[in-house]
Amino acid sequence: MLNPQYTMTVPAKQVISGAFDTLSHAMETYLGQSDTDNVSDDVALAIMRNTVVNIRRLLIDLNDIQARGNLMWDSAMAENGILKVGRLTDFQVHQIEHQLGAYTDCNHGQGLAVIHPAYYRHIVKDAEEKLTRFYGR
Repeated sequence: MLNPQYTMTVPAKQVISGAFDTLSHAMETYLGQSDTDNVSDDVALAIMRNTVVNIRRLLIDLNDIQARGNLMWDSAMAENGILKVGRLTDFQVHQIEHQLGAYTDCNHGQGLAVIHPAYYRHIVKDAEEKLTRFYGR
């Protein structure tokens, strides 16, 4: 059962870190190989955009229950396998973060937040069209 009320006592750092993990799962799936006009791309884009909007809402008001609920739904969608239909996924950032996490005291979402920007700068030419669809909205 998804009930955002249960998240109200979770520390801000963990809430934002968890939301970034959701964003990471959606982005790493989205950046995988897919066929042309794959509906999973459109669903992933919606989840990614909604996750960013609601992270920003929580940075303003950590008690925003609607933002927390939206992030729960985003997380469920990013993790339930729907986005992976019809594609080969790319979870290189997660694999790198698991190694980083083994040697540091950062949590999973914090590690992903550090690695993702560097990774995207590295792959921007190979993923230009997909990154433009997300950022160039």
